[in-house]
Amino acid sequence: MKTTRKHKALALYLSMAMGMLLPTSTFAQSEDFFRPDIEDNDFRDASWLFTVTNQNFGDSPVGSGLLILTAAGAGYVVTKRKRAKRAGKKAAALLLAGLMMLGLTDCRKRIVEPVVDTNGKAFITVKVNNGSRTDVTSAGVVVFQNGDKLYVGNNGAWRGTLEYSNGSFSGNITTTGMSNDDFLHFYLLGGNLTPTISGEEYSVVITDQINSYPVISYGTSTEKYSGVGAYETFLYNKCSLVKFNVDTPSELPIYISGMKNKVAIDFSDNSITYDQDGEGLIKMRAKNASNETWAIVLPQDALSAGSEGTAYSFGYIGNRPSLPAIGLNEYIGNSSAIDMSVKTVDESRILDLATVDSDRVVADGWTIIGTLDAENYPVKISIADGATVIINGVTINGVNNASCLWAGITCEGDATIILSGTNAVKGFSDMYSGVYVPVGKTLTIQGDGSLHASSNGVGAGIGACSNIACGNIVIRGGSITAEGGVCCAGIGGGQESDCGDITIENTVNYVYVRRGANTNYSIGAGKGGSCGTVTIGGDVTGPITINPYFYPQQFTVNGSGKKVIIAHGNLKVDNGTYSFQSHDYDVCFPSNSSTWNADLRDLFEITETGTIVSSHPTIDGHNDWRLLTNAEADYLIYTRTNAASLYKRTTVAGRYGLIIMPDNWPGVLDGPYSDGDWSALLNQGGVFLPACGYCWGSSLSYVDQRGYYRTSIGVIRFGNTSDANDNPQICTDAEDSQGYRSVRLVRDQN
Repeated sequence: MKTTRKHKALALYLSMAMGMLLPTSTFAQSEDFFRPDIEDNDFRDASWLFTVTNQNFGDSPVGSGLLILTAAGAGYVVTKRKRAKRAGKKAAALLLAGLMMLGLTDCRKRIVEPVVDTNGKAFITVKVNNGSRTDVTSAGVVVFQNGDKLYVGNNGAWRGTLEYSNGSFSGNITTTGMSNDDFLHFYLLGGNLTPTISGEEYSVVITDQINSYPVISYGTSTEKYSGVGAYETFLYNKCSLVKFNVDTPSELPIYISGMKNKVAIDFSDNSITYDQDGEGLIKMRAKNASNETWAIVLPQDALSAGSEGTAYSFGYIGNRPSLPAIGLNEYIGNSSAIDMSVKTVDESRILDLATVDSDRVVADGWTIIGTLDAENYPVKISIADGATVIINGVTINGVNNASCLWAGITCEGDATIILSGTNAVKGFSDMYSGVYVPVGKTLTIQGDGSLHASSNGVGAGIGACSNIACGNIVIRGGSITAEGGVCCAGIGGGQESDCGDITIENTVNYVYVRRGANTNYSIGAGKGGSCGTVTIGGDVTGPITINPYFYPQQFTVNGSGKKVIIAHGNLKVDNGTYSFQSHDYDVCFPSNSSTWNADLRDLFEITETGTIVSSHPTIDGHNDWRLLTNAEADYLIYTRTNAASLYKRTTVAGRYGLIIMPDNWPGVLDGPYSDGDWSALLNQGGVFLPACGYCWGSSLSYVDQRGYYRTSIGVIRFGNTSDANDNPQICTDAEDSQGYRSVRLVRDQN
């Protein structure tokens, strides 16, 4: 029996050695490296090596997965074993290995040790390379994305699911009931597809392709299941990638109908069938700069051109183009791309709220416009489950009526709102939010318009109502202002009600949020409730206590969108050591001071400033500080969008100076500001430049009256009178640059 095990181990070792170049590592030199002469091995029935390669669109498979691995790279084959006890009990050696390839790229990864429970289940992690991208490229290359799943079948039944996350597929495989007379069957449902399950049949609908492409692939293991061992598979695409050249004024997603858009997988006989779900919609991404878009298309017979309206895009309609017969794994692009026109103005999918006098559920692909007469027609406006709608110039000013138990906009399920123009939405009954999404569903807000969302008393601006929990909220674009009611977050939970995950992406124009009274979070949970994960700009921040909260805090300094971070405090020197003042308004020389101190000061000569900057001192953990150029200072103060509303000369904590706010900040500057008042502006990204005057020789002048801040070749000058000459100016006069002047450093924002 021991000899048989040795032979099996030797065969496994040889097969892996043929397919992989074993790299040198500390594991390879240790006694735990897999060797055929290890005694007392007892492989458990649920340890695996999965080697998986997905077919690229339009490519023919090049032999087996093993041959592809030979050309592509190497992997590890490692076991972890225990010494046998003197009593003679055999110790188990668990196979520890894995490599999952994508295309012909190199990857050297190890999986973690499988954990086998008493019910015959094994938790398996399989590493893959390049887990950073989430797409199918236009060249037809399939790249795994977080949430992709490999469904594993054997002996006429589903046996487990491996889910992809940050470089690996992981999941439980049930070994009970598996047959040695059958292969392992692998189905990739890419693009975050979630199947509908009925017995052993799994079905998915590939309609929504706006954010990710739903690749469907299938492969079997090269050998039948036989317990422990190395199993390889090549995933063959069961769909095709098609390019459309689109003639349309629309900058939004494009829909075509009458397509096969449903895939059914039957594990009982490993069959795959294709069908049409509903209208057979395929939602494609908006056209790119080359007027093209791409879609995953399922196998289907040739289609003749559709009637008007079988292709549409938010206010425009056209005809679905005639399509050739589509087979498996076809790549229809470049010269074979399909032309499509969607440019007839369509008014049939526009809902004007000014004409609404009863409850309405807005369907997918519609646009909502106008002002609802909420006083005379306090009706409920809902968005259908799974729908994407535009709101363009919408006003819903909900009335506080106890019989109107609904939000300003109610999402019936998953929904995407695309913002265009200026929009304002307020909840109706004082217990309801401005915009609501139910538990377990996700609201996505995007576009380039604005939205002001608020409750009418005790609800979130966007999120939960009082005692009614909400789902997930994703904000990808637009200018968002959200105000919570009493005990409620601006975005998130309501009073005694929970909220799902909240994600604000760095593609937003801005998000400006206020919480209501008697609660802790502007973004997060309301009083007495809880909230899921809060992620802002890619960072898991947790709930936000800052009130009001503004994101992103950035300053644009040229027409190409270059952004800088401005230090919060003037540069100072203390006996040769450089640092920043502790607060924006801190200065070395008090008001009306005339006493110069060369050892402790925050004013610098022009040559001294240049020497400091060129030496790259590390201040506040960074050594890339620099001066603004004159052109950058001019753009920051005068040219960026709404520039005139983003600066003001006033006093902060008793000091006169110049406030500069971040891009797109929607508030109104006033003043004077106390230290506490300034903290609120500081939390929203505000910067204050105190008027420190200047020093000529050893004589101080204009302290707390004028400011002179060095640029690379000049100064930013301002004063404390109403005279136009005291408005901020970018000066290059030699007189303004001489002597000792203030320095506020910046660094480029990545």
